[in-house]
Amino acid sequence: MDVLIIAQYGSLLYKAGVTGTNRRLNRERNALNGKVKRAALIVMAGMIVSRLLGYVRYKTIFYYFGRGPETDAFLGAFAVPDLIYILESGGALTAAFIPVFTRLLEKENKEEAWRLFSAIVNISLAVILPSIALGMAFAPQLTRAIVPGFNSSPETHKLCYEIMRMLFPMVVFTGMSAILSGVLHAHQHFVAPTISWCLHNIGIISAAVFLGSIYGIKGLAYGVLAGTVGMVAVQLPVVVSKGVRYRPVMGRGDPNVKIVLKLFLPAMLGMSISQINLLILPVTFGSFMGEGAVTALQGSVRLLMLPLGIFGSAISMAIFPTLAQQAGSGRMDEFKSTLARGISATFAFSLPSMAAFIIAGAPISRVLFGGGQFSVDDCLATAFALSFYSVGLPAHTAIQVISRGYYSLNDTRTPLFVGLFSVAVITIPFSLGLVGLGSFSIDVLSWSVPMGWSMWIFKISPFYYLGIALKGLTFGGVALGVSMAALFNFAALLAILNRKAPGFDTRGVLKSFARVGAATAAAAAACWAAMSATSGLDPAAQTIASLAACGAVFIAAGKFLKVAEIDDMTGMTLKRFRRKQG
Repeated sequence: MDVLIIAQYGSLLYKAGVTGTNRRLNRERNALNGKVKRAALIVMAGMIVSRLLGYVRYKTIFYYFGRGPETDAFLGAFAVPDLIYILESGGALTAAFIPVFTRLLEKENKEEAWRLFSAIVNISLAVILPSIALGMAFAPQLTRAIVPGFNSSPETHKLCYEIMRMLFPMVVFTGMSAILSGVLHAHQHFVAPTISWCLHNIGIISAAVFLGSIYGIKGLAYGVLAGTVGMVAVQLPVVVSKGVRYRPVMGRGDPNVKIVLKLFLPAMLGMSISQINLLILPVTFGSFMGEGAVTALQGSVRLLMLPLGIFGSAISMAIFPTLAQQAGSGRMDEFKSTLARGISATFAFSLPSMAAFIIAGAPISRVLFGGGQFSVDDCLATAFALSFYSVGLPAHTAIQVISRGYYSLNDTRTPLFVGLFSVAVITIPFSLGLVGLGSFSIDVLSWSVPMGWSMWIFKISPFYYLGIALKGLTFGGVALGVSMAALFNFAALLAILNRKAPGFDTRGVLKSFARVGAATAAAAAACWAAMSATSGLDPAAQTIASLAACGAVFIAAGKFLKVAEIDDMTGMTLKRFRRKQG
């Protein structure tokens, strides 16, 4: 969702004839480039605003409700609907629908295009509506499954499933919003979808401010529903203006519908593994760690999402069309070079971000989340979890890029199976060791005997015993488990890539990692020194000083070590500055 236009931008550039020499074609290309660039700016601006509003959402929740059982209950209840929202609006559904719908429009086959739209709407509703009904009916059981640690507190457990029931209807609106966004993107209309992305967060923020004092934490659920209804309301009139033709069809036997479903299912499965590892499992195991653990874990994830969402998503989506074109046309040397550069580029952003979060996480958390009901101790707990999550930040970011490489080779299975293996062998066993297998099994047995007994198979993994050894890390250990799984995931995908693309420059990628790592080490030392020198100042001054020192030394060290990605960043910045001065 965030940067889908960048992928479209790459495709359009290709179609415009980047290598053409004809003047007329060049003029058309330049006009197209200008149009797409303007659209890209709109979407990128919306992305940044949406990410910032996501942070403000959590800041507001923490300010008014603090880090306690009520906030834990809301975040636990929000986990499943939020996962579905990410899969719908975050890329899986739109990425499957847009290419097919756009192709039909380009062929002037509007009747088939709108028939496809109608079929996808109807199929989505046919799946979503019964799922909502089942989710609401079995909300207590879902709560036991997602946050089994809440079973020890009947009040928190009850509040969680009551809020979950209130939240489930949002799924139908987020699903329809994703399809409408796909239609508008295909028509090169980006303003309404960009606005819709922000309304989801605005609804929650407004509810916290205006409804929290009336309905308590449940007031946030009303804000979620209002925001998701707004997502549909802002886009529907624009879609109608495009000449929408709805038909009550399911698309049985329609080859276009089959293509969308074929693209959607592996994309959804692949994305779900990553999101479950980062968002669902920490909530599940954090629920055993006492009051406020879920809140601290979710707050730290939102801070992690700032560099991960902006830099990781932007780089991966920006090079995706190029990778697909190169692989599709058999230009494998170019493909391998592009992919290697893309992976290396993620290191230039993720490694210094990792260092900053680990060293300066406390003042950053106090500046961004502190205030109101969210105390200094709450901020420190969030920073504690953030430091362990940050260990995996380079891997999380690089996975987004290397996965696009596999997708370009028409291989969706390898990223899926590697992701499943990393979660099953590392995240789950390690977390079970942290929380205690026995207590977890007892809680799960209360609703599912087979599931309870199946937990014992994870004792095979050595990470289970590592979790026992590191039990003192509490919820920080849960974050560490997620990071270790991400590191293994990336390492495995990088190793397997040599079989999929023989001759891939793995050594070059590792050399780039080493150079950026060395520059990051120097930056980390500077960040630590700045933290020590400003220890008596307020958190804002400490944050500014430490981040400024980290960034300046990283750039200087990177240029000294001849890190190409840093040269590219500084070169583009200086070029734009000189252009403005001129």
